[in-house]
Formats: sequence, structure tokens, C-alpha cells
Amino acid sequence: MAASLPPCLLAPPFNDASRAHLRRLDAGWARLLRGEKPPSVLQRVGPATLPATDRDVDVVYAGGGVALLHALAMQKRGWQTLLFDRRAVGQTHREWNITRRELDALVQAGLFDWPALETVVAREYEGGFIQFHDPHGPPIHVELPHVLDLALDATALLTLARRHYEAAGGIVWEGQSFEQAWLATDGLPRVVVQLRDAQSQPQRIGAKLLVNGMGALSPLSLALAGDGLPFDGVCPTVGTVARGFAAGEVDPTVGEILLTLDGAKDERQFVWEGFPAGGDAFTTYLFYYDITAGRADNPHSLIELYVDYFERLATYKRPGPDFAHLRPVYGFIPARHHVDGPAPQQARTARGLLSVGDAAARQNPLTFTGFGSFVRHLPRATAQLDELLRNDALDAETLATLSAAQQNLAPLWVMARFLSPRGYPDSVNSILRDFARVMDEIGPKRSAAFFRDETALLDYLAIKLRMARHRPKVFGEALATLGARGLAQWGEDIVRWGATQSSQ
Repeated sequence: MAASLPPCLLAPPFNDASRAHLRRLDAGWARLLRGEKPPSVLQRVGPATLPATDRDVDVVYAGGGVALLHALAMQKRGWQTLLFDRRAVGQTHREWNITRRELDALVQAGLFDWPALETVVAREYEGGFIQFHDPHGPPIHVELPHVLDLALDATALLTLARRHYEAAGGIVWEGQSFEQAWLATDGLPRVVVQLRDAQSQPQRIGAKLLVNGMGALSPLSLALAGDGLPFDGVCPTVGTVARGFAAGEVDPTVGEILLTLDGAKDERQFVWEGFPAGGDAFTTYLFYYDITAGRADNPHSLIELYVDYFERLATYKRPGPDFAHLRPVYGFIPARHHVDGPAPQQARTARGLLSVGDAAARQNPLTFTGFGSFVRHLPRATAQLDELLRNDALDAETLATLSAAQQNLAPLWVMARFLSPRGYPDSVNSILRDFARVMDEIGPKRSAAFFRDETALLDYLAIKLRMARHRPKVFGEALATLGARGLAQWGEDIVRWGATQSSQ
């Protein structure tokens, strides 16, 4: 394995497990972009032909990341749940930032009290900012208060959740790989899930509902997506949690939300993000936005992006004499814009099957803050699921209403599309600078709401009008970037958003 990896991945903070995981993610993404999908792992059958089971529960959860929080909520509501993962349950390869108000949703959902949550808060900031490169002068800089200003120790949060989950009677199975699932097409909701352990021993679990939390590239997620690419957009992201940066490089009171340091190169506009963590640690990310169509010959690679990360890190934050990387953070963060194919809610559910986390592709297409969206909607989603389980109302259309997707997120995919380079190095930065000027004009309250996914429709339209005033050519750029069909989809998203607001 080592011979084919770049030297930067052969030293700490990487180990055999993280290197193998990166290889697996890269290989799976490359196969997906080539149109190669595994055989379907979903079988829809009549109730009489469902296979026999070794154990029965009410809800079975596939994946031990954020799905653990969902499982804890349902277990506390009285449902017997079982959660499995092929690796250790309660581990994650990303860090999470959120606001205190959003995190309060875990209290409202009955998972924890605030004293318990305070133990997993690594750092709280006074504010954050965005800053975009200008080749002709100083960068554009805009302050954003109360945006992603709470850094969580993700592993500590999941460890806490697992402890509460098992104390409430939840069942955890580690070292169990998902193989396939059978869904009953009629009658009472029923699903059978086949697992296999490291000794190749199979187990079949029966339940009313299967919750898919195995990520964007799992066979179950791909089977739900049907034909074609399951995601229209992607944000390949790599980084590290490190300590020992040079004096003055890190301000522990400020989160650096979006920054660019140079222009686009090789069809990629690199974006940096940095958040102080616990103690003297600092979490740094490097990422770029892209579409998935037409990338079969030049697939995205986290391993290659790590090479760029280590080569460029000192241009963002200079290391000091005692600098050390503590752990890697990485992932392909998906976004489904549904210009083609079914709307995202329908693409991630089936009768007796619900997706959460990355498997559901419910991110703000600009900041890709899927964790915040998941947490914000957890009280509502789990309360509604409790009612649906009691009434055996687990058809795909009804389960789709539990989605964490917000109508005000849908039109934002247009912004993400503009963040892919369009032929010249300053193409992305130029539009980001105009966007930052608009954020500065509308003031901290409304700009912070935009980044927290709380923008109202009228504010969104006002932002677009201001953008057009700063950048009159934006309409022509929109047509060239989105095409007629994309523009029509954008309009439909806005109309749907308006209809949702008027019905509330």
C-alpha cells in the first residue's frame, strides 16, 4: 500500500486505518463517476417472501456516525432500535461546527441536558469572517457574527451519545457489514436486513424501518438513487487538526468561515476554512466545489487533494517550531441539486427506508453545513417519525416529509455552481468578492442568517437584486453556467419556497 501513496500520507497523523479509508473513498468515487455501480442491494418483495430473521427490533440503523443521534432520540421515545457499523460505532473523520442555538435542538429532542453538552464543546468564538482574494488589491473581508461559532469535539459527542444510547437499551453491533435488504411492497411495513461479520457469519434483522446512515457512497445509498449519478454537486474536503502554528497565525476567538488565497488553477478554486478547536488546536480544511457530470476521466481524489493541502498549508497558516498534526479530517461532501432526476426527498427514501446524514445529501450547497441542518430538524423529524411508526405510515412519500431539507436551501445550489471555475483564474473570486460586498451591505444580522440557512424569501430576492446591481453581467453568466434548464429549475425552486412560506 505504501509504495503507491504520496509521502505526506505515510507519516502521522495518518495510520493504516485512515490510509485504507482514503483509498476506499477514492476508489468508490472514481467508480461512481465512471458509471460503475455495485449490484443493487435492495430487493422489493411481497410480505410472504421476506426471508426469516434471527432477531427483530422496531428500527434498525445502518452506520454509527450522526445516525447514532437519531437512534438515541428514537430509543428514548420507546422504540427498540439496533445500530450496526462495520467499524467502531461513534467514530467520525470530520469535525463539526454549529451555533449554540442550533445545538439546543439536541436538548429539545430529549437527548442531553446542557451540562452534558458543555463537555463536548471544544471552543466558542466571538465571531467569524469570510475573505476573498483580489489579484489587484487587498482581499475583501466581511465579519459574520454567530455563524458556526461553536466547535464541537465530534468524537466526544458521539461517545456521549453512545453511552446514553446503550443506557436507554439501544443495541450496538460493531464489525457488521451491510449486505442487502428486503423491503415489503405491501401489508404492514417490514424490512429484513442481512449483515455479515468479520468471520463471514450472516445475521438477518427484521424491523419496521431501516435508517440509512452509511454515507453518500454506500451501496444502499447508490441503490436508492437509481440510474445516473446520485449527486449533482460535490465538495471534496481534506484537512487536519493541528497545533503549534507560528505566533499570531491563529486567533482562538475567531472562526475563518470561507477564504481564498489565490485564483483558480486546473479547473479548481481552492477554498480554505479554519476553526480553533480545544486547547491550542486548530482545524484547517482545504476544499473546492465541483459538479459530478463529465468527470469520469478526471475523478476527484482526496489523496491528491491532500498533496495540495500539505504543499499549500504554510501559505494559509505558518507552522511554528513545535508544529504537529494531530488527526486527519476529510470526506466527499455531496449535494443533490436535482436539476435532473427526482427531487432529493424522493431519491433518498423507499417504503420502510429513510436516509440521514451524508446519505441524504442535505447540505447548504454553499457552506456544506449538513450537520447543522441535521441537528436543527432532529426534534421535528423524530417526533413525526414516532407518530408514523405508531400508525405504520412508512411509505416513501410520507417518509420524505421527514427530510431535513429546507426549501430555502434549494435555490442556493446556483451559488455553488458559480464556485466552479469558468475559464479564467479570477472567475470564482470575482463573483465571491461581489457576493461579499452584498453581505457587507445587508448588515451582520441578515448576512449571518444567510450562512445559518435562515434567510427569508424576500431577503434572498433582495440579495439577488443587490448582486445584479454590483454585477450586471450576472444574468448572462447565469445562463452560460446553468443553461436554460438550470435557470428554469432555479425559478421553480424559488416558487416552491414561496408556496411553502405562504402555507405556514
